[in-house]
Amino acid sequence: MTIEYSDGNAKSLELKFQLEEPTLKHSVNRINDSIHVYCEMKNNCKTISLNLFVNDGDSSRVIPTINDCSNSDRKSTSKIIAEAIIPVFWFSGNQTISCVPFMTDLQLAAYLTSTMSIPACEGDKPTLKHSINRINDSIHVYCEMKNNCKTISLNLFVNDGDSSRVIPTINDCSNPDRKSSSKIIAEAIIPVSWFSGNQTISCVPFMTDLQLAANLTSTMSIPVCEGDNCEPNCKDDPHSIAYFQDKHLCNIFYQCSNGDIFLQKCLNGTSWSHSKCTCVHFDNEICDTKTNKFFQPAMSFEKCAKS
Repeated sequence: MTIEYSDGNAKSLELKFQLEEPTLKHSVNRINDSIHVYCEMKNNCKTISLNLFVNDGDSSRVIPTINDCSNSDRKSTSKIIAEAIIPVFWFSGNQTISCVPFMTDLQLAAYLTSTMSIPACEGDKPTLKHSINRINDSIHVYCEMKNNCKTISLNLFVNDGDSSRVIPTINDCSNPDRKSSSKIIAEAIIPVSWFSGNQTISCVPFMTDLQLAANLTSTMSIPVCEGDNCEPNCKDDPHSIAYFQDKHLCNIFYQCSNGDIFLQKCLNGTSWSHSKCTCVHFDNEICDTKTNKFFQPAMSFEKCAKS
């Protein structure tokens, strides 16, 4: 600013402002599981506001910014700041973030607008580890995703033919390693009696890259029975249909048909009756209603046949 005085009796004051051109600073960084966006406009007398946009092809949407009105420097006559912290899994690798000044001079706004790519994923390719084990009368499912920067969550499904349903997982929020920038874990413990021998369990990553999610998805069969003598031998009578009760669980039974074995489950409120060779009303004198276990497990498989 310069000040000039005129000669003569009348004194006049002329103020001449020499303003610097506005400048824009823009950065996009990844910190752990979040994308941190920072945009700063200096010498902003022509600027109404700063706005952040995520761009995906021909479409764009506004990113909510951090409004910290307690910081007087966040919007002043010399500076405006716009910031945002967004979870990594909101993005795909093809998107960008723009910092756009809203100002009266549209041409200058277009000139100052800054667009940067999103470091949505880094490091090694994601890998998935999946295991299913039987421990006593429970199925223990474990699924682990490493290098999961594109992964929103891991989900477990039980598949029965063409239908699937979600398995509730163990959510241990006290364990910070269960979901971190390098690992997500999904676990479940399910009673054996919930399953039949034809079902499978899938571990499915929910992620922005659908093709990668399909490639990583793991499906495994359910070890409903284990050991050398865990199920009846259908090969002894390969041309007939026969039925066997389970040694431990009263609500499941085995069906042998033409030499093949199939694990079946009685309807809720019923249990398998070896003497009648069918499912009957639940007998709480021989079976625990909470666990579906026989009070006295059978020592061997006994065959029955329907008339």
